[in-house]
Amino acid sequence: MIRFLGNLLLTLWLAFLVAVVVESHRPATFEGVQDLATAKSIAPDLLDRMEQSVWHRNQALEISEAEINRYLATAVSGSQKGLSSTWASFDRVAVNFLPARKDRPQSCVVWFRWTSFGIPCTASIEFTLKREQSNYVIEPVRGTFGRLPVFRGALAVLIPGCRSLVGVFDEEIHTLFQMNQITFAENKVILDPRFEVQR
Repeated sequence: MIRFLGNLLLTLWLAFLVAVVVESHRPATFEGVQDLATAKSIAPDLLDRMEQSVWHRNQALEISEAEINRYLATAVSGSQKGLSSTWASFDRVAVNFLPARKDRPQSCVVWFRWTSFGIPCTASIEFTLKREQSNYVIEPVRGTFGRLPVFRGALAVLIPGCRSLVGVFDEEIHTLFQMNQITFAENKVILDPRFEVQR
């Protein structure tokens, strides 16, 4: 009886591991992400719009998720180095904004898509952004590998890709963090450069 229960638990454990592998290798559908057209279009001049908004500081600037994804599609081209360059290639990066709800704060999901051995693969990282005094705090909260949801500690493998992405958009990020308030809304981000009036 004990041997039977041991074999049953082992079988269940192996079935669980197989399900995890299958789910992590099934590419996500990018449901809710705006403008995932693969054709390279003309990039919107988001940096100039943000710089003008910071310079004038007289009104909030709304940028749609579709505009940002078009900008990312034209501005980012990734490549692999070393042995992995022969069997993997980068496809694209996209973002999806999630407004604040009763049970969770506002957040942004960054999606990565690449092809490995001819099979599309995806991963995502969801993070929150909040202002604490004069600094912005970015905190990863969860993510996915394929369709498998994972906790934030498992997202460490995405750190090199995130560092590369931040390096590419250093000027845009510097301008973004000059805004007084950043709000993620449904399919858009609202950047408010106006100074707060103390009463």
